Amino acid sequence: MTKTETQFREWAKKEYPNAVIKKIPDYKQMGTGGAIGLPDYVIFYKEKTIWYEVKSGFGDTICLKTHFTDWQKITFSQIFRTGVELYIYCFTKTKGRQIISYKDLMIYGKIKFK
Repeated sequence: MTKTETQFREWAKKEYPNAVIKKIPDYKQMGTGGAIGLPDYVIFYKEKTIWYEVKSGFGDTICLKTHFTDWQKITFSQIFRTGVELYIYCFTKTKGRQIISYKDLMIYGKIKFK
């Protein structure tokens, strides 16, 4: 688990007390046997299912076109269409932690953090 994912987990435990928080193994952990295209984490909290993708290593603008794989774009859009909550938890270069909804990223294509 990366430093940013550890920070995310610490935040999520405070934000969603007593929730079930699960890391979805991806190709970085499991190679081709990983869950390709799924967000990094799923949280089950008070009858809700909430997905989070953790992104780091970029400046202060996140772009749907360049910061997400084709599989992520397909799968995230499918998840979004079901009405399930999907957020991007970002570690930006100078603006610190930012959380955006995937819906906003779909609408605008990119988001510059202020």
